[in-house]
Amino acid sequence: MQNTKERLGFSLIEMLIVVGVFSVLAIIITQTLASSLRSSKKSDNLGKVRENVEYAMNYIERTLRTAKRLDFDDIPVGVPYDRCDDGDNNILYFYNGNGVSENFTYIGSPTYAIRYNGSNITSNSIRVTAFSITCTSGISGEPDSVTITITAQDSSTTTSAESVKYTATTRISLRNYSRN
Repeated sequence: MQNTKERLGFSLIEMLIVVGVFSVLAIIITQTLASSLRSSKKSDNLGKVRENVEYAMNYIERTLRTAKRLDFDDIPVGVPYDRCDDGDNNILYFYNGNGVSENFTYIGSPTYAIRYNGSNITSNSIRVTAFSITCTSGISGEPDSVTITITAQDSSTTTSAESVKYTATTRISLRNYSRN
């Protein structure tokens, strides 16, 4: 009769194994969900930063294509130089189609923005960490050019896992202006 004894419940060992299995599954699912949410936030941040940097690049490019003149200071043809800026690579000076002096400026702390004649062209939701300008005079009838590089990151990111950095570079051929 003792061999045919009925079991009325689970043993302590069986209960501990079930709790352990469910705990491991819960941890895996939680980590996967958290990782997915971080990736989604990082993707959103990258889109926001990329959109702002591309807007600034397009704005600068459109404006410089209609520029009348840059100050090239008698640099030899074909030699790259940074003389069309303020010497710190932070301000690009040029003359618009009406001959009025204008500029693009990189402002560091506390705003970290790019400005056109004093007005921000980048959003406060991003932080521009670098703005580089290189002017090159044309070779053999080629137009002079300006190469601009902008590096930015999201300014509202709270964790490094969601942080993004985006760099864009463009080379603008200056066909519509006269050399000074």
